[in-house]
Amino acid sequence: MTNKDILREYKVAAVGDGKKVKNGRKTKQDAKIVFVEKKYKNPLMVSFLKATGRFIPPEIDGEKTDIQEIPKLKPLRTKERPVIGGCSGMINGWTACTIGAIVFKGEKPYILSNEHCVDRWFDLEQVGEKILQPSPFDGGTVEDAISTLVNTEHRMVLDGKTHNLFDSSVQPLDEGIPYRELYQKQIGEINNVIATVRAGDRVQKRGRTTGLTEGEVIATNVVASVRYGLAGNKIGMFENQIFIRNKNWDFVNGGDSGSICLNMNKDIVGHLYAGSGGDNGVGVVAPMKAIMETLGFTFTPQEEEEAEKFNYVAAGRENAWYVKCPIGKTRTEVGLNLRTSPRVLPSTFIRTLPVGTNIEVLEDLGNMMGYRWVKIKAL
Repeated sequence: MTNKDILREYKVAAVGDGKKVKNGRKTKQDAKIVFVEKKYKNPLMVSFLKATGRFIPPEIDGEKTDIQEIPKLKPLRTKERPVIGGCSGMINGWTACTIGAIVFKGEKPYILSNEHCVDRWFDLEQVGEKILQPSPFDGGTVEDAISTLVNTEHRMVLDGKTHNLFDSSVQPLDEGIPYRELYQKQIGEINNVIATVRAGDRVQKRGRTTGLTEGEVIATNVVASVRYGLAGNKIGMFENQIFIRNKNWDFVNGGDSGSICLNMNKDIVGHLYAGSGGDNGVGVVAPMKAIMETLGFTFTPQEEEEAEKFNYVAAGRENAWYVKCPIGKTRTEVGLNLRTSPRVLPSTFIRTLPVGTNIEVLEDLGNMMGYRWVKIKAL
């Protein structure tokens, strides 16, 4: 039997190869070291373990065993100050997720995570609740708060019909919390470059649970359904997603939600939010470009005075308006990406106008390149 087989068969804490210990001293005898949370000598407990198939025999497949007691294994999750991407973080009163990155609306810093990590019931009843780093499951308390949940400008629709582009949310970093942008735990500095991938490409991520892992892109432009809620009764439909091979949870696992996905050059690919295990398991990643354009953030701070220099905005996709832009003076309802031209999206991005910016809509330019465009002036 392999160590994995022993672990599953006898339901113990851990199994390894080592030297047998006798009377407190290590011998030269090779052995399978079987780690348990508690060793039992009581005859009744021994009988119970034998009856349930969990009694460890003196030998397994001809190799000696040595049972050693260890405390319950727990994940080591640290408090990160400055706050960086790839560390544990989630709303108070829940379990654990990952802070993907520090991002910006104008010059104000925000944390990027999943919507299901910061608004656990998808009803905004937790508005005003604190987001902790580390996560509550990892020992975080209100003294570890780094952000406060505000009303989000974009919501997933979990009706099993409407197609979403991502499961992402940005929440403002509390005043005085130190942070470091374009930086991932275990990876270090990353590039302020938004990249695309194709099947066969290698990618990496740093998450709260599985740490730094690599995986292979197995499909792009994926349409998928994801079950949410404790009972899995809320179904989110998603389009234009990326599938990463996740055999036996070797790329992502529970608690890694919120991690950002990078290519091997450390360029930003997307935002991880779901997955499955087993031999054919996958991790699900939303492309970062659509998230940035919809939520209106950048990975570096943008000076406010630049807003007067550029005045074209993609207000929403055709037939799926994200923002109302009537002619005249108004206040932005979502983040708006300023561009120098209303025609080519990737090459013309300049900066983001945060939610609540006063603008004057000068002209509705109609639909171009799959987007509705307006000409504006920041007030």
